[in-house]
Amino acid sequence: FASDGPDYVSLPKLMVTELVAGAWQPPQLLDIPQETEFFAFRSSPCISHDERTLYFTRALLSGIFIAQTRIWSSEFVNGRWQKPADMGDVINDPDVILTTSNPSISVDGDTLYFSSDRPGGYGGTDLWVSQRLDGVWQDPANLGETVNSQHNDAEPSISADGNTLYFTSGRPGGVGSSDIWVTHRVNDAWTPP
Repeated sequence: FASDGPDYVSLPKLMVTELVAGAWQPPQLLDIPQETEFFAFRSSPCISHDERTLYFTRALLSGIFIAQTRIWSSEFVNGRWQKPADMGDVINDPDVILTTSNPSISVDGDTLYFSSDRPGGYGGTDLWVSQRLDGVWQDPANLGETVNSQHNDAEPSISADGNTLYFTSGRPGGVGSSDIWVTHRVNDAWTPP
C-alpha cells in the first residue's frame, strides 16, 4: 500500500506489511530502490499474482500541480525488487499534464487495467485496458460508454477470473462524491455498472 505519513514529507511511499500468525505486522518501507527526485512520489501499488512484478503510479509534485502521473513497474529478481522503470508511452500518455494511474493486472499478467484522462475518453478520467501480446503491450482501449461516464471513473480492480471489475466513480446514483461501482463481463461485453 502507499502511505503519506509524517515521516515522508506528506508524499506517498510504498509500504508493506505481513500477516504473521493471524496478526498484521507493523508496516515497513518497501525494500525497493527509492526515489531520487525529492518531489516524486509513488502510490496505487498492484502486485502480479505470481508476486514477481509490482505496478504502481509515479507522479511528480510541481508547485501546486501534480504532473508526469504515469505507471511504472519493478521486477522481483533474486530476492530483491529491481530499479523501477516507466512503462513507456504505449501505456502512459506522453503528455506530462495527462494522467495514467491506478494499475490493476490480470491473473495471467497480460491484461492491464488503469485510469487515464487521455484523449478518447468520455470525460474526467476513464477506465482503459491494454493487452500484452508476445511480450509487447498494445495500444490501450477505452472500456467504452457502458462502463465509463462523464465523471471521474478510476481505481479499477479486476477479479481473479477477469469477469468482474470494481472501480470508483463520481457519477450520479452514488451516495457521495466517489463511490465503488461494479461491472461484469458477460459474453465478452461489460454490463452497466
